Amino acid sequence: MTSAKERAGAVLKIVGKAAGAGLLSFVWATLAFAALTLVLVGGTVAITRPAGGWAMLAASVVALLSTGVAWYVVATKRAIAGALCAAVQQSELGRHGLELIFDRLLKVRADEELGERGVRTAEAAERLPLRQVEERLTRAVDAMLAERSAKTGVRAWMARRIRNASLRQVQRLTLEEFRDEDARHGGVDLIQVREKLGPRIDNKISSMIQKASRKVTRLALLLLLVVSLGGAVGLRFLFLS
Repeated sequence: MTSAKERAGAVLKIVGKAAGAGLLSFVWATLAFAALTLVLVGGTVAITRPAGGWAMLAASVVALLSTGVAWYVVATKRAIAGALCAAVQQSELGRHGLELIFDRLLKVRADEELGERGVRTAEAAERLPLRQVEERLTRAVDAMLAERSAKTGVRAWMARRIRNASLRQVQRLTLEEFRDEDARHGGVDLIQVREKLGPRIDNKISSMIQKASRKVTRLALLLLLVVSLGGAVGLRFLFLS
């Protein structure tokens, strides 16, 4: 049986490869926004043309600035989402993250004496108060994130963001299961939650990531259109008045 440290090393290696998928998503988002910038600048110039050159210049600046902000938000979000989805699909990253977290929550190790392991497993299987397991989960995830914050560099930054996002997604889904378990049974059985969540954690994470990424993209594009085109209309009336 591999140790938690060995599993963590395998996860980090796979996450490093997935960083390439994130960079590719970033590039595609950048190209899409470059094309969108041309369209928006052309549209704002057309809207403000009757108001003269200064109005067109001001509208162009507004369009460029708002597009730049939207590009940064969307491209960064899609880079992380693309890398994380690739890592989840290729390596069952969510399941590994779940195992690492529950290793800490259950505090059961393969090198312990069999009798001691049995006692500690039985204790972990007892239904615990929701507040207690939420606090344990938060401490476990925060400790794991702190352990992985030392490395520097662009590649390390991307890999760290992927790992952190994965653990946070696992934490969120695990909390949902804890609360559901508590609502149905008046307490949380850690082992039962782990066995229930393990087989489907990766699909749930991928779905959650894609949904969040699409939501951010739609919101950013909506705000971009409102600010750019609405600003152009406002400038036209301002300069013509």
